[in-house]
Parts: sequence; C-alpha cells; structure tokens
Amino acid sequence: MGIDLTIPSATATFEVRGAVMRVIGVSGGPLEVRVDEGLVFARYLGQEPRIWSDVSLTSVMDLFAADSPISTFLRKQGALPLRQVLLASLTSSLDATNDQA
Repeated sequence: MGIDLTIPSATATFEVRGAVMRVIGVSGGPLEVRVDEGLVFARYLGQEPRIWSDVSLTSVMDLFAADSPISTFLRKQGALPLRQVLLASLTSSLDATNDQA
C-alpha cells in the first residue's frame, strides 16, 4: 500500500540532489521523492528507519496535476502514472487474494 502525500504549499522549498528531490515545509516533516523505473517513491526524513515507500496512485495523480516544482521534477525523472496504476491494481489484487486465504 502506497503512502499518501499532500501537495506542497507555496511556502515549501525544493532542492534537487541528483535523482532525489528534497521538499521542506510539508506536513509530516522534510520529504524526499525519487522516481525508479517510472514509479514514484518517497520517504519522510523524520521517520526511522528511513524506508522508501511507493506513493499512492491518488497522490501521484494529484502531484502531476499540481503546478509546482515537484510535478516538473517527476516529469523530468520519467515518472509514468500508468505504471503507478498497474502497481496499485496489482497490490489491491494481492490484498484481495490474501483476504480470501
């Protein structure tokens, strides 16, 4: 199950560090976002252990629709919302199978 992200406010600061974007000024604490093989992953720097988690489909679509530096970063890094749809579908199918067992 993916984590939910909120659209960063206008006061948030964005810093690109290679293939990772750090976002400061979001609820939940500083956040890092990256794209791997078209999928969007994120982690909060305040949580321990710092584990990369997939971002929920709704959050990815909201981030793509937003006019912010993070949407530009995701596009440049090759994020593919369709892959996120497939991941969400596969995850929900597996959850349904596990519930039946």
